[in-house]
Formats: sequence, structure tokens, C-alpha cells
Amino acid sequence: MKHTVQAISLACLIAGSTLLLASCALLVPQRLDVAAKRIPSDGSSRHIVQTGFGNMAMYGVCADPACPAISQKTLAIVADDRTAPPQDTGGFAAPALPPKIPTQSSAAIEASSKPAAHAATRDHHVIVRFMSGSDLLAQSGKNTLDQALHLALKASRIVIHGRTDSVGPNAPNQALALARALSVRDYLREREPTIPADMILDAKGHCCFVASNDTPKGRQQNRRVEIVFSVPERVAP
Repeated sequence: MKHTVQAISLACLIAGSTLLLASCALLVPQRLDVAAKRIPSDGSSRHIVQTGFGNMAMYGVCADPACPAISQKTLAIVADDRTAPPQDTGGFAAPALPPKIPTQSSAAIEASSKPAAHAATRDHHVIVRFMSGSDLLAQSGKNTLDQALHLALKASRIVIHGRTDSVGPNAPNQALALARALSVRDYLREREPTIPADMILDAKGHCCFVASNDTPKGRQQNRRVEIVFSVPERVAP
């Protein structure tokens, strides 16, 4: 009796396994069966290919010459979507396409062809004379600076050159040249505190003579402060 029960159990187990395998076979997608029927058995070359992209991607086996190949239509679709991330093309490399050249309107081309005006500066020189050994501004020097205030208000840069004649040692003349330049700078600031430009001092004694120091008239011309106002101007090219 015991052997009979074991035989019946073994028969039931075999029958159940057979039914399970049959049910799994029914779950295989039909497209795999169709694909398998299309694969020739003549020994031709087979390849694994991808069809579709992203969530629609599928993989299968194909045999030459039935494998898909890249076409001009495929290249056109890839060229239109330049911002898309790179995708698998099944081993086919698309040729590099030339970048798109932006076009300009006729109005933009006409505007770019016109010569543009550029900013330039013009230097205006003003000279103030001094008495021998003095850094005090005479009334004539103050009048000269008053007439140049309009240049100071428009200047982008102001350079004040302090100079002396050749009389006396070099060190005192150097100090005197600086004192004369400071006198001019302070007067301009006092008369017009809103002068926008920085004032650069260039003080040199025993230097840069404009006349001979052998005569009183020549030495008078050398005892001076020369102010250079660099004023921006609009100049057409």
C-alpha cells in the first residue's frame, strides 16, 4: 500500500510539472516566434539590433540582408533634433553635419556697414608765469586759470607741469617747481571743486626750458607752469 501511494504522488508531480511548462510556453510573446521564423537556417550572418528608442526600445536578432540600415531620412531626423542626448544607432555612425549659420536682417547688415564715430581727446595747453624764486600766483595767472575753467570741467585728464629757470641749485629748484604746480592745482580746486578729472603733477627743476636762460626774458619764460587739459571729443572716422 505504501508503494502504491508513492507511485501516485510521483505521477502527480510529473503531471504538474508538464502543465507548468506548457503554461509558460503560452506566455512567450508571439513576436519572438515570428522573429525566429524569419531567421534563416542557411548559416547567414546574424546580428543583435535595436529598434525604437527610449522607453520604446526593443532588441532582436536579424540576419543579413534583412538587418535595418541607416538612411537619409534617419540622418534628417537626427539633424533636426540637435539638442537630444546621444542615442544608440545600432552600430551606425552618422556623419558630422555642418552647423547652422545664423542669418542677419537687412537692417542689421546696413547698420553694421556704417562707420561708427569713436571717442578721441584733444589736448589744450595753458601757461601761467611766475616771478623769480616765487610760487605765488600773480593776478594775471589767476585770470588765465579762470578762463580755462571750462576746459577743466570737461577734461578727462589734467597734467600740471611745474618748471623753473636754471638759476640756483638743483634741489631748491625742484622744490620750487613742485610748489608752483601745487599752487595751480589748489587754485583750480578752489575755484571749481566739481572738476571731475584727476590732476597729475609733473614737477622738474632745471628741466625742459622753452627759452635761453642767458637773458632775463628767456628766464621769465622758463619760470612757468604748463597745464594740459585732455578733453574728449567726438570725431567721425
